[in-house]
Amino acid sequence: MMLSSSPAGAVDAPLIISAPTDFWFDYQSTTTFEARTFMVEGHNSDPQLWLFREDGSLVVTNDDYYGLQSHIMVEVTPGRYRLRAS
Repeated sequence: MMLSSSPAGAVDAPLIISAPTDFWFDYQSTTTFEARTFMVEGHNSDPQLWLFREDGSLVVTNDDYYGLQSHIMVEVTPGRYRLRAS
């Protein structure tokens, strides 16, 4: 699976993920957080995304938004967040 995330500067280039991976994001103001997975030619995938607050509480999760690929878009308040892609 390939992951891209929209918060400015959060992920500079698409990443190929082959095992559960966590990404941390810090926000100083309320913002829209968006992450999406893409199929990579030759690498079948059925990914899932989870967004957690720093305290471990779940904000949102998604599986199979379009086909087998995942997408989340949510407004987040200032704080630290962990995105898990698997």
